[in-house]
Amino acid sequence: MPDLAVAADLATPSDLATNPLVGTWFDQITPVISDNQTVTLTLSANGSYTLVHSQVNAMNAQTKAGCTETISDQGTWSANATNITITPTAAMSGLVADTNCASAMDNGAGMPVAPIVTGTVGYTVNGNTLTVMVGGMPAVFTKK
Repeated sequence: MPDLAVAADLATPSDLATNPLVGTWFDQITPVISDNQTVTLTLSANGSYTLVHSQVNAMNAQTKAGCTETISDQGTWSANATNITITPTAAMSGLVADTNCASAMDNGAGMPVAPIVTGTVGYTVNGNTLTVMVGGMPAVFTKK
């Protein structure tokens, strides 16, 4: 299947509505049987995005045992045929939440962290597969 990205700049809201990047994308980073790390990336036609990274800590972990740790980012995005630019909103990014912990005292908001992705990275879309280069490594998402 050919690459669905179009050559024109896709930064305007009207262009984003027809952009194949628009939608919800899912990446299972590690197996469910280990720490079940996942990333869900939603790119909206209005130029906003949300990114949620989730992982489950082992029940015998030194800290936050059994917790499902979620890190959330929000902001804006734009793209051209080869690159996507992610611009996190500082107040709405790097937010950490711990839930379902072995100790109820561990549940709640954690210390904020740096946004997961920021800046311009290369990408390709092929059918329902989005490949994004993050830190020199490909992250492969499937459209939901």
